Amino acid sequence: RWIIMNSTIQSIQNAFMDLYHKHAYDKITVKDLCIHTPIARTTFYTYYDNIDDVKNEIEDLLIKGLLDVTEQVSLGDVSHMNFKVFLDATQSYIEKHWDWFYSFMIQQINERFIDKWKEAIKYNFSRKYPDKTTIHNYDLISEVLASATIGAYTYWMKYPDKVNTEDMKEIIIKAINALIEVI
Repeated sequence: RWIIMNSTIQSIQNAFMDLYHKHAYDKITVKDLCIHTPIARTTFYTYYDNIDDVKNEIEDLLIKGLLDVTEQVSLGDVSHMNFKVFLDATQSYIEKHWDWFYSFMIQQINERFIDKWKEAIKYNFSRKYPDKTTIHNYDLISEVLASATIGAYTYWMKYPDKVNTEDMKEIIIKAINALIEVI
């Protein structure tokens, strides 16, 4: 049953992202998704209440994957994590899930996903620099850090042929270091 459930959920998610890439989100219906998967509507409703539940679950899966990258690279000790290694692993993760990231970041901007990604970055930032969380303007500084990081990745996704990813990662590291100096 677990394998069937995972397979069905994965099929629903893949079909949703395929439709999301091709159609405006507000035009995707349960009926369309069921035809595209293909599954019965009752099967869809076994796993989800509505289309937004599918989208929300996909967002959460992508964010969990990004957080897992942090744990794998840091071996659970984010305060001593090497940013270069972390950014390499993050780039690999995004490349592995390129279509989904591209759909949420470029094709049809998904603000909720971006906010979740920002929160994940801010969470990791607070774990990397726990002694800085009480300083004046910490929330603003961590928001700028998260926005700059996501901005760099978004620019790369939008213009992959124009961006040297090694330069991009170096710019992200310099931005992080500059913000660390502020705090």
